[in-house]
Amino acid sequence: MSDRELKNSFLNVYTTAPHSKIGWWNGFVENGVDLLRRENEKKLEENFQNILRDMNAFPLCRNCGAKKTVSPREMRKLTKLLQMTARERTETDDGDAPLFDRNLDLFKEKEKLEWASDILKIADQLTNAKKPLIWSLYQAPVEMQNNLMPVQGVSAVNRFRAVELTTEKGASGRRFSTAMTTEIKLGQGAASAPVTLNFYKLSGDETPEARIRFADYWAIFRIYLQRGGYQDPNNGRIYVPLTVKDKSGAKFTYFVAVKFNRDVPSPDEWPTKRDWEKAEKGEGDEKI
Repeated sequence: MSDRELKNSFLNVYTTAPHSKIGWWNGFVENGVDLLRRENEKKLEENFQNILRDMNAFPLCRNCGAKKTVSPREMRKLTKLLQMTARERTETDDGDAPLFDRNLDLFKEKEKLEWASDILKIADQLTNAKKPLIWSLYQAPVEMQNNLMPVQGVSAVNRFRAVELTTEKGASGRRFSTAMTTEIKLGQGAASAPVTLNFYKLSGDETPEARIRFADYWAIFRIYLQRGGYQDPNNGRIYVPLTVKDKSGAKFTYFVAVKFNRDVPSPDEWPTKRDWEKAEKGEGDEKI
């Protein structure tokens, strides 16, 4: 219901005339609206706290550790709820401030409001059907693959000749050499798509020698939010290490970078477990 409909249906005796006329009635109506607002805020806060406990999971939390993944449906539900918590009132088409402010002031503390804004930004980007979030996955150049290799580590480049990215089960993608001298785009996909990397011992092999599969929703963020990344000063991309196991169980390291078609928070800016705890308890603390 619009503010105009709300006025006409329930508050049509409210007047903007000078208080000398029926100002006492205006005050009565305003008090009633304020009571409705406070009651609505209370119910919304209770509802939000219940939802909050279910949403403290990947990908809205970088390091929560739980296996739970927030589904697209849950993400859309949270987005709608957070959109109701802005501080500022909006102006109606005729320039009057709305009598009943639907943007409820749920987050009164600055830190909690900033947290809610960060969560809303991520949730909205992941579920925005009009401007879908698209990722591209890049393989680091062979020289970088070797230079970034940790001590005692073995580069996947030295074990596998080719790599293939797929975003659908059973689908085939284009194969690329793991030893390319320049950065190579392995493929792209939607934010909620699964990600599979197949590694081949020889370029012509029919079956992969190793596979990395991220099968849940928002799989690309399992890569994007990995720790231990290196930022290339030339292009600003953050290359993160993935562990590849061959059929014998031997481990190898493979560096990739993720790029999105829209600006998303950097891994260092991503909400953490401590941020969620602050939001639930209202405590001030620093990010880890």
